Amino acid sequence: MKEDLWTGIQRLRRQMFFQKLGFQISPLQQVHPSHNFIKRALDQAVFIKSHFNTFGKLSASILVHQFFDPFLGHDSEFHMIYADVTDPTSFAWLMQTIDNDLPELNHHSVALLPACYQQVLPSLRRKGFGVEALALAGSPRIALDSLDAHHKGDRQVLADHGLRIHPFRDPTKIGEVAKLRSEVFAAQKEFCIFYHNPGVDDVLNQFTLDRINTGRQWDIRQGDKLCGFFGFGLFEKECGGKSANMDFAVLPHFQGIGLGWLAYRVMLEEMIKEKVILFTGATSNPAVIKMGKVMLRPLHDLSLMHRDLCPSLDRFQPYIRL
Repeated sequence: MKEDLWTGIQRLRRQMFFQKLGFQISPLQQVHPSHNFIKRALDQAVFIKSHFNTFGKLSASILVHQFFDPFLGHDSEFHMIYADVTDPTSFAWLMQTIDNDLPELNHHSVALLPACYQQVLPSLRRKGFGVEALALAGSPRIALDSLDAHHKGDRQVLADHGLRIHPFRDPTKIGEVAKLRSEVFAAQKEFCIFYHNPGVDDVLNQFTLDRINTGRQWDIRQGDKLCGFFGFGLFEKECGGKSANMDFAVLPHFQGIGLGWLAYRVMLEEMIKEKVILFTGATSNPAVIKMGKVMLRPLHDLSLMHRDLCPSLDRFQPYIRL
């Protein structure tokens, strides 16, 4: 009897999380928002192709559906890819299907490729995808221990430059944070493609507001001048337990002096107090990628877009090697 697509995708998702992070999703966790997202994707799919093994179990699947991306500010075609890593036929089928059957991409095509599926990346690149950013994961305890081993995150940098770090709890100052982000990303547009969307300010401002109650945030000031901002949101991860996603921005002329390391230390110490088991974040910035390697952060996912919108893969070494 052939396994139904919904059940098969849930099974492969549980396997995928275990492969990426060592965490197993409980089959009973069917109410997580991402599960509802998959239900909508199946209902609204513009392309579905699946491969079943000789026992009728789902071995691989490609699903394409349209959704509104608030970061990019337009409808996107989201490509979802699943594979049974224990089935040697699954990746061969995926690569053949991508090469021969997947519809042509447009400039609104996106995908999130799990790190454990990297072997299909050459086929996706032949189809027209490029890597826009890397999503890195990490254990707060392991990352903090690694910072200690490398003597990173010294608070002396604050005294050296007349800076102070304050908890950020005032919703009336969110506009000031938005102005800081705009200045930072205008100077580094190549590291955040979504800043071409004028509506992204509203999205990020809402995140900042929400995190006043559900996360932890700090600002960095020189006198009254806002020079940097960082923080994390807290949520329940599919794998169970508390997780965090991170946000960090600092004015260009304060970059390279060690504030990034210090911001990580402050956040990681707070995450450990909050019993966070996993933190994540996406980046295309080589400096942040380098920091990820120092903190022993594994590659979680590859964010893909049309290659015309993406940098060279050289930016993402040593996480990606073709």
